[in-house]
Amino acid sequence: MELILNSVVLILLCLAIAYCWKLNKKIQDLQNSRGDIKNLIKSLDASINGANNNIAEFKKLTNRSIIEMSDYIKQSEELSGDLSFLIERANSSADELELKIKKASALSKKTSVKKSSVSKSPKNTSVTTKKKNLEKL
Repeated sequence: MELILNSVVLILLCLAIAYCWKLNKKIQDLQNSRGDIKNLIKSLDASINGANNNIAEFKKLTNRSIIEMSDYIKQSEELSGDLSFLIERANSSADELELKIKKASALSKKTSVKKSSVSKSPKNTSVTTKKKNLEKL
């Protein structure tokens, strides 16, 4: 009976040793992967720090761009006002010029009508023309 009991204890002891050996191997794998995880965490931390630095730089560039854009907007508003003034002035000048052209055209028509009526009337003939007419008669 003692032999059976010893052999059962021996089998259980061998099973316990085998289980401890497998457990030890898994613990070593976990410790090895802990180094990999540590490197992964360091890499992740460096990436996060780089992203934070890039975000800070992006904020600076954005603020600078906003300031420059507001300056450009102010300048464009001033130029827009100046252009509007120039357009209004050009339109009024064009209207004035058109009126003057119409007046000149009307005056030109009146003077051409007067000239044609003056040349046909015998009152405004020159003295030499009158003498010629008298000689013909």
